[in-house]
Amino acid sequence: MRNTVKIPELITVHAGPPDAPAKNYTIPYTDYIKNVVSRAVSPLWPEEAIRAVIIAAQTYALGRLAEGYYRGKGYGFDITGDDGHDQRFEPDGWVFANVSRLVDELADFYASRAKSQSPIRLTYHDEGERSWSYAPNDAEGDGLTPKLACRRALKGRTAEEILRKAFGDIQILRGNERGAMPARCPLSAGDRGMDVAELQRRLNLISTSFAGIPKVNPAESYYGRSTENAVRAFQRIFELPDTGRADRATLRRIKTVYDLVRRLLKCREAWRLPYPLPTPRTVPQKEGQEGETPFRTLTESDSGEDVRFAQNLLNIAALYTRTVKPVPPTGVYDRATTESVVDFQLTYGLPPTGDIDLETYEALLSLYNVAYARLNASAFIPQAVPFGGRELRLGSRGDDVYWLQTYLNCAADLYGDVVGRVRVTGTYDAETREAVRAVQQIHGLEPTGIVKEGDWAIIAALYNDCAAARFLEPGILPPSLPRGQRRIDGEVMY
Repeated sequence: MRNTVKIPELITVHAGPPDAPAKNYTIPYTDYIKNVVSRAVSPLWPEEAIRAVIIAAQTYALGRLAEGYYRGKGYGFDITGDDGHDQRFEPDGWVFANVSRLVDELADFYASRAKSQSPIRLTYHDEGERSWSYAPNDAEGDGLTPKLACRRALKGRTAEEILRKAFGDIQILRGNERGAMPARCPLSAGDRGMDVAELQRRLNLISTSFAGIPKVNPAESYYGRSTENAVRAFQRIFELPDTGRADRATLRRIKTVYDLVRRLLKCREAWRLPYPLPTPRTVPQKEGQEGETPFRTLTESDSGEDVRFAQNLLNIAALYTRTVKPVPPTGVYDRATTESVVDFQLTYGLPPTGDIDLETYEALLSLYNVAYARLNASAFIPQAVPFGGRELRLGSRGDDVYWLQTYLNCAADLYGDVVGRVRVTGTYDAETREAVRAVQQIHGLEPTGIVKEGDWAIIAALYNDCAAARFLEPGILPPSLPRGQRRIDGEVMY
């Protein structure tokens, strides 16, 4: 059952008590759950016991987020990692391989009372050495402890049955997460359609940075041997069961990797600045405007192109750390920008003022120059232009046809022999029509060879993926990109 409870994409965790000057870590929500559950369980516990703890941990976190527990008190984070206040979180803590797999499978599940969609409110107590408890605020149930979870799991109880014993009369619901699972899940050999085409497109982009993943070729919305081989390779790299089936855990992990690659494109405005950047005593003006403006300290409520430029630099910092929160480059220095600046200052040992003074600005520029030096000219491919408003067909001419042909050639790079390369002439000829038909067939559309707004959106998305693939080349992956989880074994703890 789905409902309106939102599963966040990111969560900001304060690595200490609320008022301590600790770092904030803005990380994927699933990474947070994997971390706290790996602090609470042994990898040798029965699987249903681990599942129960995962759902309890998610219920607790979603309850904190739903009530805005810390944000409502003026803090710049969503939850703490201090075991005296919240679930224990260790920024560099190990994640057990089976916990990682199960969280990817269960990441949108939580417990609620009957006739309610809200997560039940839980209190959490941690005494260390896997001695902890989750207790419902309304006092129903016995509370969830390691002993209860493991003993009932060993008696054959399911995770839901364990949680009913712990929390009373509950139901297990699924929240709404960004980029939800496809209608058919899992995807496996013999399947066809848009869901398969989307899977193939994402795998082909990811394979650019992970050479061990073969290209899906042909990528024609059919789940054949080529797709199965790519899925198996992805599963091996990220230590998922090597089944060749795109189950919930595999699809969610593919989405995580793909989304991080796509985030890189959002920094394109800043990446296109000259390298190395000029002295930080000045800041750039708007495009086409001559001269430079002397540096001024930026603070909350400021606005302008210098603020937008600084926000782009913060977003680059967010890609290369786990401790800086990304912000929309709006050009307005709002509360979110202040929080991101504080994150950056704490990360680099600067006074956490929340203002971008000269020292903070110089540190942002230094990080930018280091990151830029690792790229090459092929990184700077502009994103696709919007649909021009007219249908394109055989005989059409103009700049929009020129761009269409350019985008089709990027699609050919991603789809091998299925989409043929075309000459970029600005004239819609027969080979352009055949390439368009190939893209339409891949995505389950009627192969008319006529480009309407929906067709343009698909071709433009392929081009942007091509740009991202060139932007993120092997060897320049941000450290936050998951490369797989190491398995840590231990003793069963009761």
